[in-house]
Amino acid sequence: MLSVLRKIRKSLLESKSIGTYLLYGIGEIALVVIGILIALQIDNNNDWKKDRTLEKETLEEIAENIALNIQEFEDFTSGNKFADNASDYVLAVLNGDKPYNDSLQYRINLAIYQKNDLQYSSVAYESLKNNNLNLIRNRALKKRIVGLFELSYPNMLKTFEWENKEALQNYMDHHFFPFSANGGMAWQPYDFDVQMKDNYFKTLIAKVKIQRNFYIWTARNPLNESKEVLQLINEELANQ
Repeated sequence: MLSVLRKIRKSLLESKSIGTYLLYGIGEIALVVIGILIALQIDNNNDWKKDRTLEKETLEEIAENIALNIQEFEDFTSGNKFADNASDYVLAVLNGDKPYNDSLQYRINLAIYQKNDLQYSSVAYESLKNNNLNLIRNRALKKRIVGLFELSYPNMLKTFEWENKEALQNYMDHHFFPFSANGGMAWQPYDFDVQMKDNYFKTLIAKVKIQRNFYIWTARNPLNESKEVLQLINEELANQ
């Protein structure tokens, strides 16, 4: 191609036609400009394809994190509800509404159970935030993802900072003795009859139940929001 252009330019120079030579020069410049524009367009297309691939991979990773969080929140909720049922049973026995049976000792250990060490996975979101949030083109989806990881999850954990374990622990230390059970620690009263008549013990069980229900209620909104955002991500991926 270059050799052809050189021959044409030499021929025009030999013909001494200035006007024709100028037209050739303009045409040659135009060809160079067009070539540059084509190269830039190809480069932009390649960058766009890379961004779309990265966007898809990032959304898939965020979806995996959210799916893990949903499972974690559901396990957290079911575990606390199971312990809550034990609280109801123990309180019923302490109030005289249910007779004593051999399972009460096991249920007491569940009744004092408090789980508020809930964690969430955000590795993919942090990676997106550190690189470029604008990688996600869907602005509505991006807003929901940011809201989930920047507001809903942190606010939930901040709420979990409320706890009242000190009074319960002090009481257990004075009236129960610990023993090893199933690789963990359980508690057994020094005098079960005394505990059955102790209204303060009953009050502590009731307080733990209230706090546990508060944890369940607090985790409910982030759980539902996680399911909604996960569905939106899956819909976005299906449309790509």
